[in-house]
Amino acid sequence: MPTLIEGLFGLYYHSMAKTIYVSDVPKREFMFMTFDGTVKRHISFRNLEDLRRYLVTDPPLHAYYSVSLYMNPTAPMDEKGMIRAELLFDIDSTDFNDEVCEKDSLWRCKECGTAGKGVKPRRCPKCGSDRLEVNHWLNERCMELAKMEVRKLVDILSSELDVDIKKIAISYTGNRGFHVRVTEGPLTTLGREERREICFFIMGRDFDPFSLIQITRDGMAVLP
Repeated sequence: MPTLIEGLFGLYYHSMAKTIYVSDVPKREFMFMTFDGTVKRHISFRNLEDLRRYLVTDPPLHAYYSVSLYMNPTAPMDEKGMIRAELLFDIDSTDFNDEVCEKDSLWRCKECGTAGKGVKPRRCPKCGSDRLEVNHWLNERCMELAKMEVRKLVDILSSELDVDIKKIAISYTGNRGFHVRVTEGPLTTLGREERREICFFIMGRDFDPFSLIQITRDGMAVLP
């Protein structure tokens, strides 16, 4: 017999069933966490309708699906046979350390109990510990910052890495930001190191802007 909360989740999934969309359903692994904490993994569905039906009849507390596509998604990890993997970027508004975004957030030192409001300091102002926890209280400013980063990322992917904008999927994470995924194309076949290089490129990691500038004898900067 489902509990009241489980029943409400089921009603929610039923009302939202037609809006639930996942591409390439048969090739993905799905994972669910039940209301008693049980984790169900290595699950697959024949089609989108089967997935929607499952969410309504056996509503989970949390639902996840793989960004990787497999030949055998129900098999153990080393036997799944990965076909390709979407390139995923996580835009989290709590990473911005923006004063307006974090103005209502609460932080607390785990060592001495000192607490404060606003952007979390690097170290506790009282005892110097870096063991700080924070309860983020987000607002419209946070979402606007996240949207700005999404726009910049999509522009880099399309203009610098030649990604077809139709192959870029953007979704709200349900909490603090957005997921940006490259769903098809050459970038989805890259390995871990190549993906790391793309991440560094987008972030400008290890980039020295002065390496592109030549200084003339009279002290003038010449751009390439």
